[in-house]
Amino acid sequence: MFRIRFRTLALLSLVYTLLAVPRADAADSRAIAEQAFDELVQQRFDALAARFSPQMKAALPPERIAAQVQPLLASFGALRGPRPQPRSTQAQGNDVFIFPAVFEKNRANIVI
Repeated sequence: MFRIRFRTLALLSLVYTLLAVPRADAADSRAIAEQAFDELVQQRFDALAARFSPQMKAALPPERIAAQVQPLLASFGALRGPRPQPRSTQAQGNDVFIFPAVFEKNRANIVI
């Protein structure tokens, strides 16, 4: 068992909030979620922000994402192994993918 720190919850909330995408079929939704997970973990915040609506881009540009997320990811260490296989669910009519990620120093369910 592991403890989730407040900062971990903040990251998960941030990712869930930022990555809402237009409705797509299940395969497309999963592919989008996997790409977004990779962009997040690889700290490619420009690519991640390219998925946002114009309003979200204005509110949360890549530099701001980096300032908030990079320290947290740095504290987790590198992702161990390949991208985890996500579980999927529905929330408010949206496809939601939960990636049970294991990092060198922590574990987190990354919700996209």
